[in-house]
Amino acid sequence: MTEILVRQASGVDGPAFHELWLDMVQDLYKKGAEVKPTPRTMDFYMGIFDAYVLGHLEGVVGMVDLDGRSVGTILWGSGNLPMDYRWDKTAMGWGTTVAADCRGLGLSRMLRKWASLELLAKGFTHLQGSVHRFNTPGLYSWENFGGIPMGTIYFLPLENTL
Repeated sequence: MTEILVRQASGVDGPAFHELWLDMVQDLYKKGAEVKPTPRTMDFYMGIFDAYVLGHLEGVVGMVDLDGRSVGTILWGSGNLPMDYRWDKTAMGWGTTVAADCRGLGLSRMLRKWASLELLAKGFTHLQGSVHRFNTPGLYSWENFGGIPMGTIYFLPLENTL
């Protein structure tokens, strides 16, 4: 029988989170994403992981374990941005990922439901995030959950504006 557990990450989950997150960043970069899978990039995400896990920023790092193996993670919470939003308390949806050999089992959906309940309990009311146009599962998830498209993000070579 398969055992699935969705839980809040702790400090000991750092290596598993790092491996899962790096795989996601590498995969997205291969498909055309702008964020490079470098040590500097991973230091940034590990800093967010640590801030949420240690309670320095409000947020959640969820892990999903399948038969005792950590196979997915979610990173949602305060972006610590110095601005106010239209909606009361808005979290940053940094991402959700599941190991390639475990996709299609509904684990991402389980992580998002868990994270939503956790953030609602912390007083958050909305989630902000972006999805690459080639990330069909991600686009489907945001639309399926009633996400409101608020704009389009462009990357423009500055020399083109001259």
